[in-house]
Amino acid sequence: LHVIPGGRMELELVNCLQSPRGFEGPEAHNLFHLPNTTNLHIHGPHISGEDPGDNSFVKVEPEGYHKYRYHFDENHMPGNFWYHPHVHGSGSLQVGQGAVGTIIIDDPDDYPLPDMIKEMPQVQMVFQHM
Repeated sequence: LHVIPGGRMELELVNCLQSPRGFEGPEAHNLFHLPNTTNLHIHGPHISGEDPGDNSFVKVEPEGYHKYRYHFDENHMPGNFWYHPHVHGSGSLQVGQGAVGTIIIDDPDDYPLPDMIKEMPQVQMVFQHM
């Protein structure tokens, strides 16, 4: 995913998974549960943690959906950032199975980089296991 400083990003997360729901009850908060419930959480960008932004407490149930809207300040630093599911009890399972990705805030055209760097080909890679 790419965005520029000052840009907006709208995503609709559609959870095509089905139940089971795993352990339930108040003691299950940090135990394995809700294996097919998901959401999105973004690391790095300076964006709102309030809904419909980066609210990591949203739970997208199986066969449900949620719309996210992010605004990136026009002075936001360019760089590589990442997103992943963040539901307690299932996030580590989903991340370990590859449900992650990158968000790249591109350099503005007038960003002071040497031409040699600007003209380099971009390669995006995500390493999860080493």
